[in-house]
Amino acid sequence: MKIMFSWYLDQIYGESRFHPIFLMTETPDGCKGCLSSLMTDDEGLGLPHLIEWVANGLSQIERVRSGELTTFNWWGQAWGAEVSLRSVKIYWGYDEAEYEDVMDFNNFYDILTKWNGFIKSQPALDTRVEFDVS
Repeated sequence: MKIMFSWYLDQIYGESRFHPIFLMTETPDGCKGCLSSLMTDDEGLGLPHLIEWVANGLSQIERVRSGELTTFNWWGQAWGAEVSLRSVKIYWGYDEAEYEDVMDFNNFYDILTKWNGFIKSQPALDTRVEFDVS
């Protein structure tokens, strides 16, 4: 799977605001792309809220990584993740639709830490981060 982060500039109510882009390509068969939806679930409140939400989630996920917690349920506005060292299930939280993906904890943690660093960086239209996930 390939992951790419970048920025776009949007005009909202006459004001320009940067928004991060999280794209996945070359995904495994059956992957619904829920990870990109989870990572950008800012509850419609923009980048400052997303930065805080990701940082708070990462701090709890690091507690799972250290063994202090066995599981953590990370919830945004519409997307959630059931996190354990065994796996991470990413899901749509509002109905019985089959919008869920399961992935390896270490891959999820690596992607999340890179995403956390990216969204805290200075937004620029020419900034792009790309990497492979096994």
